[in-house]
Amino acid sequence: MGFRGFLPLLGLDIALLPPRRGIYMIFAPEDMGVPVFLDENPLTIRPAYATDRLRAKWLPNQTVVYIGKADGARGLADRLGAFSRQSSNHSGGRALWQLERAPELLAAWVETPDDIAETVEKSYLRAFIAEHGRFPFANWRH
Repeated sequence: MGFRGFLPLLGLDIALLPPRRGIYMIFAPEDMGVPVFLDENPLTIRPAYATDRLRAKWLPNQTVVYIGKADGARGLADRLGAFSRQSSNHSGGRALWQLERAPELLAAWVETPDDIAETVEKSYLRAFIAEHGRFPFANWRH
């Protein structure tokens, strides 16, 4: 499908990210099993999710845990770059930081130069929902 990267999300080198619009996915390790959820969220911009809520949202045997978009001026470099630093200006996917194994999450991206990234993101989310009956773990709505 043209995705590149598959690199550790935390501390991802922004120089590797294209300054163009696109979508990205965050993957959990294949051996994640039932994860341990932290009671506190290291992102202080919002309160932590209740761990029972996160447990109910977890999809066993599913490695795609978040699907995001980058439509801004510097696209993937800005949006995914901020996410990789747990930046306060990226609250999407914040449930990911309550995973004890968050440092093992991988990021992959694909540029969408001819399409609005939001449109592509929505199509990927619809396909995910069609197959699994709900959003990826850290996506909460379109």
